[in-house]
Amino acid sequence: MENLSLNIDRERLIEYANSQQYFYSLDLSRISSLLITQLHYIADNRILNVFQVTDEIKSLEKGIKMSASKKEDEFRHKPLKGLMKKHFFDARYMSRNLANQNKIGMDINSMEKYIDAEVAKGKSINEIAHEYTMVSYETRASSSKLTGEWLVYSKYDSKNYYLTLATHDEGDEVIYDRIFAYCKNEYSFLPFFK
Repeated sequence: MENLSLNIDRERLIEYANSQQYFYSLDLSRISSLLITQLHYIADNRILNVFQVTDEIKSLEKGIKMSASKKEDEFRHKPLKGLMKKHFFDARYMSRNLANQNKIGMDINSMEKYIDAEVAKGKSINEIAHEYTMVSYETRASSSKLTGEWLVYSKYDSKNYYLTLATHDEGDEVIYDRIFAYCKNEYSFLPFFK
């Protein structure tokens, strides 16, 4: 996720969040200023469906699986060890999910090889297209394996504190630096910051 300047004070961010339907029913005291700013930016620039992120937060809060994305998991390696991540899915991640399900790369050569192999099995282009898209998506979704990017949070005192959105390719150090720079003052009591 892009690094954003946090020039807006917490009070104004809370005022903004209270005016947005996608934050409805969420405890804003456990959503960092950084995350509110990221969601504001994403919504304003129509980068992805923000409800996909806040619905994952609501799901985590209720302890009920409400989406077809991967289950939450703990980061296993430093510097993010101890923090949790939850995938959220958006339509923009569809091509990656289809490629993952069919075990091919994202490049044109991989797709051509896949199609050639399926044609060699006697399948029509319509069958190949249907299996690659519809069947693959349905299989992945029903197995709760949809992937996207991450919602990063910390567990503390039986509550979740939502810190930032992160991408797989930005690197753990970048994510760590962003969390440390923007969330430490807000949530200094979290074990992660000690």
